Amino acid sequence: MKVTNAEIMAMWRVIAELSQHPFKAAFVHGLLRNKKLLRPLVEQLEAASAPVPGFQRFEQQRVQLTVSCCELDDNGQPVVRNGQVFITEESKQRFTAGMEALTTEYGEEIEAQRAKDAEVQALMAEQVEIDLAAIPLSTFPDGITLIQMEALDPIIVA
Repeated sequence: MKVTNAEIMAMWRVIAELSQHPFKAAFVHGLLRNKKLLRPLVEQLEAASAPVPGFQRFEQQRVQLTVSCCELDDNGQPVVRNGQVFITEESKQRFTAGMEALTTEYGEEIEAQRAKDAEVQALMAEQVEIDLAAIPLSTFPDGITLIQMEALDPIIVA
């Protein structure tokens, strides 16, 4: 069957998620067979997706700078609103200067990571031919979510 690399990664994540729960043997066996078939491809995709050297240092320093300049709660943790932290008014200038210094210092790594991200995005859209083990829908457990079912759809047989 033909699936995209993104679909392979989605299946892999759902299989890992479901492997934490006890289910009937037939369903678990189908997951296990597919996990074994997917593993080599997933390992290749994960290796291809690894950050470029130096980029993680940039990210660590960026996070440290952000935490040192943002609004903190009573426990000293960043306050998150709508998925974002907020830089305090008194820290904006220090944050901006710090980010400019970091982007200058790590400019090559940032550009290399952007290029790699574009390559990975293209890689995830590629279709590959892979023989996966079909799992009968009748063996699927109650309570499986729509997102999980969608990820496993290529291997479900009615």
